[in-house]
Amino acid sequence: MRRVTADKACGGDSKFRGWLKRLRIGYVVAVPSSAPIVSLSGSQRADQVVADAPTEAWKRLSGGEGAKGPRLFDWAVATLPTVSEAGTGWRRWLLARRSLPRNARGELEIAYYLCGAQAGTNDDDLIRVAGARWSVEDCF
Repeated sequence: MRRVTADKACGGDSKFRGWLKRLRIGYVVAVPSSAPIVSLSGSQRADQVVADAPTEAWKRLSGGEGAKGPRLFDWAVATLPTVSEAGTGWRRWLLARRSLPRNARGELEIAYYLCGAQAGTNDDDLIRVAGARWSVEDCF
């Protein structure tokens, strides 16, 4: 299956994501922490959804190989309700990537991704696609 990954500039554009869904192209796109995550009970920000994730939701995996070896992060994936332009057999997820070392303010940095793909796509596939963005950035 074809998959697209993108930074927050493209990922935060709901029209871009809608276009990918209509074409049934899987995506893992970065979004800001304030991105609205719509559910049957309303809407929450991405960072609020992730803040409520239980400890066991996080797993340590590599997002791909870097110049210094595997890029290890803690990852959490939440399945989102699917009312989608892509139709049946399509699923949506919120993926979060948490840094291992703390930043200068003593915080663990978290990046957020909205994902859409065929049902049956597993967490490792989403993480691999999210990590593929680094290969593009390394070219610059």
